[in-house]
Parts: sequence; structure tokens; C-alpha cells
Amino acid sequence: GCRGGSSSHDALVPTTQLNSSAISYAAVAGQESGANSELRPQHAAHAAAPTLHSANAHVIGRSYVPPLETRTAPSRLLLVIDGANVGYQYGEAIGCAGEFYAAGIAIAVAYLARHVPVDRIAVVLNENTRRNRCDQDMENLTARGLICTTPSGRDDDLFTIQLAADANAWILTRDNYANHARWFTPTMRRRRLTFAFARDAFTVPPDELHAFVDDVARAR
Repeated sequence: GCRGGSSSHDALVPTTQLNSSAISYAAVAGQESGANSELRPQHAAHAAAPTLHSANAHVIGRSYVPPLETRTAPSRLLLVIDGANVGYQYGEAIGCAGEFYAAGIAIAVAYLARHVPVDRIAVVLNENTRRNRCDQDMENLTARGLICTTPSGRDDDLFTIQLAADANAWILTRDNYANHARWFTPTMRRRRLTFAFARDAFTVPPDELHAFVDDVARAR
């Protein structure tokens, strides 16, 4: 029958760091003790930073937020994952067509983390999916800072397309976005990474993978 709640991967213990070239599922899923504290270094920085009273200090309560011009620019996204597309495709692969499983996203991230740093991946999901399908896999992905939640009532595909366009990133999806042809340009189509599941096994076609890896190497 279809799996409920947490996947069987939940018991795994990570053996590698996120930037390893042989990342495990558990390293992505965030099973280690104290994972949440590692994910939010900015919290520790804010706690340690003194409250400044200069004219250009941006103060929220007692937490100091650096002025925009002094903040470190985030790393450019290299891959945007169509979370709903991946989650539902995984459900179909395990015999549960029409069901969404966040475990499929975690499996995809673990595979692709061999080629791109996890902190340069984003997973787009509508907030309804994020809220209604909140199992251990979803919580772990969220704790890793991977989930980009889009507003209820808006098409998450549009956010996926624009997020990728803004960063010249690739999109992992099997959707051809026919309903959004105006926005999904030929250039973006060339940066689409398709995939398949064979039960828990995830793969992408070699021609697309090599093009993606070459592009990532140039971006680094």
C-alpha cells in the first residue's frame, strides 16, 4: 500500500557533510542531532551582535540587521526543483498515483548534490502542499532551508520559472510548462533537467546531466 507519514529513510544516520561529493540521503534529510542549529547561523550572529545606535543601523527589537549594502550576497542559485512535480512523480513510481511524497524530493536532492552544493538548490512548493503534506521528510527539507513556499491561490509554476530566470538556474521538472510558454523561454527550455524514478531509484538523462554539470562548473 501507499506509504504514510515518514518514509523508511527516516532512520538513516548521516555519514557525510552536505558539501560532500558522495552525499547520503540522511545528510540531506537532516537527521543529525542539532541540525536546526546548524541551519541558521544568522541567528547566532544576531544574538552576538551588539545593538547599534548609529543613524544607519537597522534595528528590529534588540536584533541588529546589517544595512543592505554591507550584507554578504547569497550564492547564486544553480538549480530550482519543481517540488510538486517531483513529489507526485515519486508517488506514482511507488504505486501511489495522485499522492505527493516529500521523500521523492529528498531522494532527488541527494542525487543532484553530487554535482551541485545543496545551498545552491531551492525547492518550490505551494504553501497548501507544504502545510497539508507535512511529514518528517518535509520537516527535514524545510530545516535544511531548501523549501521556497509560494502563496496559496497562485500558480507555483510561475514562481519556479521566475526564480530560475532571475538566477539563470536550471529547473528540475518533467513539466513542459505549456500553459506558461510566454515566460518559459527557449533559453530556459535548454536548462530544463528531466528525471525518472524507478521506485526509490532516481535518475536523469546523461545528455542533460552533462550539460548541467558543465554549466555548474562554469558557475563556480
